[in-house]
Amino acid sequence: KWNKQTEKYENIWSAINPNHYVENSVIASSGQLAVAWSSFDAEQPSVQAYNIFKGSAPLWTYQYEESVSLQDIPSSISITTDGLYFVVGSWGNMTETNPEVRVWNFNKQQPIWTLKTSGSVFAVDIATSATKPGTLDVVAGCKATHANQMGRGGDLYYSNIKAN
Repeated sequence: KWNKQTEKYENIWSAINPNHYVENSVIASSGQLAVAWSSFDAEQPSVQAYNIFKGSAPLWTYQYEESVSLQDIPSSISITTDGLYFVVGSWGNMTETNPEVRVWNFNKQQPIWTLKTSGSVFAVDIATSATKPGTLDVVAGCKATHANQMGRGGDLYYSNIKAN
């Protein structure tokens, strides 16, 4: 925030995750903050949930399975307007054991839904469904192959999932 007396900005909140850097973050007006971190070698991302009104300690941390040689970058993140659900899209790992799209209930450490795609995800979005109460609309756009590999084409995925 801006301090009129010192004419400088003051830090009002911060978080640190050793050996990682922030790849993407998203916040809701409720103070719910989701952060997708990349490891320095870009082979094992993690996701942390915070409530900025309750301090800088994460509410929980989710660690992805480590990739063998291809980078697994959490490339996109989105949160519902109420802050209860969020989605992270990533590049995926070499062994193809990491789903590229994961949806979380903000209060649960484990994803409530995952999607394995044909390639690396570059864009995701999530919204509470306006037409089907109790469900979420999830969209993901991806390259048809892993981001570290040559290839052309892309895919767009849409899913309507149960909000739980």
